[in-house]
Amino acid sequence: MEAVGIKNIRTKSHGTQNPGNCVKAAVAGLAELKTAEQGAALRGKSVEEINAYLEESIACRRIYFGIYNLKYAGKSGRIPSAAAFIGDKIGIKPIMKIWDHEITTAGKCRGEKKVVSKICDMAIADMEPGSEYQIEYGNDEKIKEEMAAKMTEKLGYGPTGYFQIGAEVAANAGPRIVGVAFDVKK
Repeated sequence: MEAVGIKNIRTKSHGTQNPGNCVKAAVAGLAELKTAEQGAALRGKSVEEINAYLEESIACRRIYFGIYNLKYAGKSGRIPSAAAFIGDKIGIKPIMKIWDHEITTAGKCRGEKKVVSKICDMAIADMEPGSEYQIEYGNDEKIKEEMAAKMTEKLGYGPTGYFQIGAEVAANAGPRIVGVAFDVKK
């Protein structure tokens, strides 16, 4: 990508990763890029209307997610590597919060079996009653389904979507995470 002048790009490759197919996929993706104006026109809106909607929506959204392995947080420098090692050995699982353009530690639990319940309780306490929610997950379909089942059991309705994390989150939190995105109480 840098060879053709494109910098600061993050990519994710699915399937075969031989160089020829990666180049073909990159070129196909670049061919589909649209300007903000083109994207807005497809939706019958102005760029300003879409930006206003996004700013309003983001201000109401919160995500809680649990990290199952502290090794990645230690390697990325989010926490000292010694703390990551000890935390993993004693079974500490942090619950992170994404809110107001920041990622902070919102809580923690001890042991993998408590992560899903802790996230559910925290999310439901902060969630606008009756509002939609989505499940965020990494590479573990089992914990994704466990989170959906627990939230459905507690709320009486299921998630409106599932979103798999990208490489940027996985590099800092590890590929095995699960979380809930929702609108906060007004």
